[in-house]
Amino acid sequence: MKPFELFGVVIRTIGLFFLMAAITQSFMALLTSLIGGRGIAFTAMIYIVPSLLIALWCLLGAPPIVSIAYGSDGQDQSLDHSLERDAMEAMTLLKAGKIEQAKAIANKKNFSS
Repeated sequence: MKPFELFGVVIRTIGLFFLMAAITQSFMALLTSLIGGRGIAFTAMIYIVPSLLIALWCLLGAPPIVSIAYGSDGQDQSLDHSLERDAMEAMTLLKAGKIEQAKAIANKKNFSS
């Protein structure tokens, strides 16, 4: 599993915790309102709504957090760095006149031009 995917799992797990908290608070507010404490039930709703919003945001992947952690496109950048490094190696080999070795690197990584 790539770090980007693992980070997404962690964010969604946090969303599940907030969802469980909202469900628990909703259940407690329902019980309290049935007993007769409407003021307490309304106060509990103040905590339920933000918990539900945070849960939904995290379950959808929390795009701003992902963009801070993994760049603006939200993808793992390690693959791009390895391709860049191999392209530079192939260019160095071409400059040195080692065309066959550069072709082998290009074919191995499927560079296309």
